[in-house]
Amino acid sequence: MSYSGQAQYFDGLSPLPVSGVLTATADALIFESDLPGGTPIRFAYAQVSETNGDASGCRVEIFIDAAESRELRFADPELLRQIARYRDASASGLRRAVHTFAAWSVGRKILVGALLLPVSLGVYLFSVERAHVVVPRFADQRLGAQASTYLNNHLEFCDDAQLNAALDEILTRLVGPDARSDYSIRVVRDAEVNALALPNGNIYIFSGLLAESESATEVAGVIAHEIGHIRGRHSIRQLIQALGVSYMATMVLGAGFEEFESAETISELASLAVFLKYSRGFEREADLDSIDTLRAAELDPRGLQAFFERRLDDRQDSTESVASTPISLEDVADSLPDFLSSHPADAERLEYLKAALAANSAGGVAEDLTVRPLAVERDWAAVRARCANP
Repeated sequence: MSYSGQAQYFDGLSPLPVSGVLTATADALIFESDLPGGTPIRFAYAQVSETNGDASGCRVEIFIDAAESRELRFADPELLRQIARYRDASASGLRRAVHTFAAWSVGRKILVGALLLPVSLGVYLFSVERAHVVVPRFADQRLGAQASTYLNNHLEFCDDAQLNAALDEILTRLVGPDARSDYSIRVVRDAEVNALALPNGNIYIFSGLLAESESATEVAGVIAHEIGHIRGRHSIRQLIQALGVSYMATMVLGAGFEEFESAETISELASLAVFLKYSRGFEREADLDSIDTLRAAELDPRGLQAFFERRLDDRQDSTESVASTPISLEDVADSLPDFLSSHPADAERLEYLKAALAANSAGGVAEDLTVRPLAVERDWAAVRARCANP
């Protein structure tokens, strides 16, 4: 079943709207322009960030990304009701609960929040480590896309074909050809020795790290570490831990969960996903996961250890938390969390890496492991210099 009505579409580029027919189906919103030859535009209900209507008309805002949105305007209040109904029906159980809760009065929210406070506190205190399992995977993609927008607008990249091909070879070996499309990798032109992964699979390697590396295997170890963060959903889990208290306060005060679905809030969460440092536990998990990833790819798993050993004397332990300082996009490269930082301290990381490498292995290499060198290894000195530091 569907419901249609005349509407005006604002594409965010031109101040003049396009007239046409807006149809609300159970699966999506479809706008068909009155202009000849126009292609129907389809929007998922997950993109509907705001709906409102009054005597002057109805409006539906469509979320595209942090910098873009679209708008549909029409006069038929029944069409607006159908859009809201289909959006709620298409939502997941958790999201549907959010919409239901948002429709309650403030007094009812406060009452229910107070009654559920003991249970909620218990869940938060004892189950926060597993809370991410109820967060759908598309949340990782959405936050990662927003964070990528920030970084892509504030960092300088080195797009060298030979270097990109070398990193693509490493990444393909680590994740396999079937999963290669789930990841992307770019080189940031910056002298800082760093690497960064976003929850949607985007990995950033700084040119300073390439310059410090002595082999492609060492860089493979770093990339495997970042893959461990992505596979472990550490960004989402870190956000849950960081925002758990705020979430609880919102529930008790009855402020309403509808604010968590606005584009502005999504952008703020994406900023946190970029700037929050991982906990000691997550860094350890990513380190140990990298060993399994490297072994599965038939690569020498000692690369990350060698990199840390060489850097140990140059590092100073630091316990400053980025989460406690205001988030700013100024000097982004200098303020990003450093995967070499003291979460955990370098000496501790080396200790458990060595222990993990020594387990069931000879000299750090599993006895039944056939190591297949990377093709780029023999030319690594020349390849890593393809992106000179500024």
